[in-house]
Amino acid sequence: MSTKPNPLAGQDSYRELFRTGNIFPWLYPPVDFLHFDKFGSVALPAKSASATVLQFTVPRGRNGRITHLGVDVVANGGTAFVVGVVPATLTFNFFRDASQGLTGPLFPDYESFSFLPGSVIQPIPFVDGLLVVENQQVTLIVNNVNLTKDTQFVAARAVGYFYPKNREPKESGNK
Repeated sequence: MSTKPNPLAGQDSYRELFRTGNIFPWLYPPVDFLHFDKFGSVALPAKSASATVLQFTVPRGRNGRITHLGVDVVANGGTAFVVGVVPATLTFNFFRDASQGLTGPLFPDYESFSFLPGSVIQPIPFVDGLLVVENQQVTLIVNNVNLTKDTQFVAARAVGYFYPKNREPKESGNK
């Protein structure tokens, strides 16, 4: 039997190293988080029409954090989408909850945007993340304002994690 001293004696245990995520699950994934990597694509809708690019529902009993988002518009030989053209030829709406139809709350700064945040291959990270709560239907919509429909399509990817909602303090306001 070894009589070597325990190198962790007097220090936080291995379990304590993960305690931060368990205390602040909306900032760091806790030990029982569920990773998600959602992808969606759709053919470009006709002028003045909209289409759902990406949609997923937050599981019951869990809240979550979207940590990365990427959107691509692929021309496929058709008319290309150019970022920064005024007026915008395509706009996007990123709904926090579209379960009541497309009049639900949008993520701040992602209502009717016309830029491409990252790409599907390399989505941009959010420093603070976008918080979601159980049963919300997260939805990304593309609106074709004035782009000639040909063979283009739009793809999107959202990455993040879900955590048990009971890890949040009662006074957090997220029920």
